[in-house]
Amino acid sequence: MNTLVKSTVVGLLVVLCCGVATAQIYKWRDKDGNLVMSSTPPPPGVKWEKRKLEEVRETAKPAETTTAKPAPRTSAEKRPVSDVKVIMYMTDWCPVCKRAREYLNGLGVNLVEYNVDTDRQKEQEWIRKVGNKRGVPTLDIEGIIIQGLYGAKIQEAIEEKRAL
Repeated sequence: MNTLVKSTVVGLLVVLCCGVATAQIYKWRDKDGNLVMSSTPPPPGVKWEKRKLEEVRETAKPAETTTAKPAPRTSAEKRPVSDVKVIMYMTDWCPVCKRAREYLNGLGVNLVEYNVDTDRQKEQEWIRKVGNKRGVPTLDIEGIIIQGLYGAKIQEAIEEKRAL
C-alpha cells in the first residue's frame, strides 16, 4: 500500500474511535420510576442527564443490572425440615392420602391435613389452589402445589423451601 492510502485508513480509524469514545448517553427515569439509559433522547418533558459513554462505563454499578434474588443458603445454613410447612388436602377414603401422610411424617415436615370431604371452607380453599385439576392428595409446600404422591417432586420442593 502506498503512504497516502495508509494515512487515510489510519485517519478514518482515529475518527471512528473518537466518535465511539465521545458517544452520548441520556439518563432519565420513566413514568414508573425505572432508570433508563439510552443513546436516544428521552420523550419531551422528561428531566434527563446527558453523559459521555466512557463516564457511564466507569460509574456503572453492577447492582443496577442484576436481579435482587437472595443468594441460596449453603447446606449448613438451611432451615430444618421441620420448619417447612406442608398442607395436605385429603379424604378419609383415599389410600394414596394415607401413604402420603406416612411419607411426609417420615420426612419430618410440619404437616397440616385438611379433609376436603368434611370441611367445606378448606374444600373451597383447595379448589382455589387447583382449579379444575381436583385430585387428592394435593400438597401445598409453602406455595408449591403438587397433586399426588411423587417423592422426587416433594423432596425437591422441600429442599427449595429449606434454602430460602
